[in-house]
Amino acid sequence: MLYQARDAAADQPGYYEGFERLVAEGALDAHAAIPVDGMAEEQGWNGLWAEAERIAGSMRADAVFLQFFHGVMPDPTEGIQRLKRLPTRPTLFTSLGDPYGRWIRRVPRSFRVASALADVSFLTGMGYIARQLSRLGSRNLVLMPNGCCQVRFSSQPSTALPQPEFDVVFVGSRVYPRNLLSQFSYLYY
Repeated sequence: MLYQARDAAADQPGYYEGFERLVAEGALDAHAAIPVDGMAEEQGWNGLWAEAERIAGSMRADAVFLQFFHGVMPDPTEGIQRLKRLPTRPTLFTSLGDPYGRWIRRVPRSFRVASALADVSFLTGMGYIARQLSRLGSRNLVLMPNGCCQVRFSSQPSTALPQPEFDVVFVGSRVYPRNLLSQFSYLYY
């Protein structure tokens, strides 16, 4: 797994702990954590891809996950193709973890390239982002909303039984848009 991190266990503890737990439970044979940001700083991008290829090849990986593969980086095409050419022909998947817009804060080029080369791309939103990526050659686009990190936000359940003040609660919103030029403002008028 290529993590968007300098230190995978510290920067992405939920994903790291989740994959380690899957290994401990026997649902996954192995998990190798490659911190993309840290390794690219230390060894350069060619060094990162060489190490990823070496690790995936030595463990005979059948899947490689490019987690949140967006940011400032050179064209990842050659590195991804090196992984796809391994003898095990691993399934390559990537994820888009941040919200991106249609006209501003567009999906970074690094992710658009990685998504087009990947076998599966997990997205935090569909609609125009999925259509844009599909037009650029991406396939197997799957919705995977962000959840909360079970390591950072875990707590023990309360043992006290709550005594509700009411039997029924309604939570609703009727907020008018602050930006009348928003694509959603027409829904309110």
